[in-house]
Amino acid sequence: MKKALLMMLLLCAVLAGQVGQGKSTVAVYMSGVEPKGALGAHEIMGGELVKAISRSDKYSAINRTEAVQKLLAKEHTYTRNGAVTKDGIRAIGKQLGVQYLCAVKITDVKGGSFYVAVELVDVESAETIHSATEESSLNNGREMLNVAKQLAKDLTGVDLGTWTAPPVQPVQPPPPSNTFTDSRDGKVYRKVSVGGKTWMAQNLNYAAEGSKCYENNAGNCDKYGRLYDWNTAMKACPAGWRLPRDEEWTALENTVGGRSIAGKKLKSTNGWKDNGNGTDDYGWSALPGGYGNSGGSFFNAGYDGFWWSATEYDASIAWDRSMHYNREDVGRDIDGKVFLFSVRCVQDGQ
Repeated sequence: MKKALLMMLLLCAVLAGQVGQGKSTVAVYMSGVEPKGALGAHEIMGGELVKAISRSDKYSAINRTEAVQKLLAKEHTYTRNGAVTKDGIRAIGKQLGVQYLCAVKITDVKGGSFYVAVELVDVESAETIHSATEESSLNNGREMLNVAKQLAKDLTGVDLGTWTAPPVQPVQPPPPSNTFTDSRDGKVYRKVSVGGKTWMAQNLNYAAEGSKCYENNAGNCDKYGRLYDWNTAMKACPAGWRLPRDEEWTALENTVGGRSIAGKKLKSTNGWKDNGNGTDDYGWSALPGGYGNSGGSFFNAGYDGFWWSATEYDASIAWDRSMHYNREDVGRDIDGKVFLFSVRCVQDGQ
């Protein structure tokens, strides 16, 4: 009986100890003869066992490189009569960093048959946890494959003949973030997409030179955002954002049902005086920040909101929008660039 020892590590664990879903790691270790009629018998047997191990609920194994196989060849001294000793099991398993060794030995017997023994051995204790045996002629690759599948089933309970992969769960993309951070001062703003445009869902509160809080009260900036003259507003938006053009305001109004009812649809559900709140159907959440003038006076916070557009009428006048506590529409008008109005920014590239 030929006893040419052929040791080859076919596969081993992903990590030492426990892996991803709590599976124990296993290395498949082949020894014994390789039947001439079943070319690549060790690869066939090892490959089928690894499939079963990896598809079981308890164990995991993956391919190992040729370099590691050569490294394990040094473990020949841990064999006796063609089998791996207990000391060898501990040494090989610890060298691989796994919890279990799947030790496979193929021997030939009289009458042209081969005996295949498989043991799942605990590396720490060197005790056999599960075992399985088969006797066969192993006279071709197909017979070797059949024996391998049966041993895999006996050892792990996984029937490779009927096993099907579990359905792949579709990976849901993360929901788009509804906030962004102004890198200049770290303030975080909500944003909302309406009609293919991404708008700020809050009034800008960046302390650009020349901007003011309503009545110079910082608490009003926190509540309503800051007020800006037109020239300041044109350069106040954060990087990647800009002041909306007149036609973009019109597109927003048309998207929510037209200018005559857009105020009701865009106004916040609270914060407007005398129950002048809106329905805020699109999350735009307009608030009545009032307005200011160049003389230092402020007017109508809580009752009215005014917002600049980026579209000039002439050198001293620009288009703007307004909403009011006692109306459902959005007003479109032209005002002097020196007035202090609120700012909403739209995202670039849309």
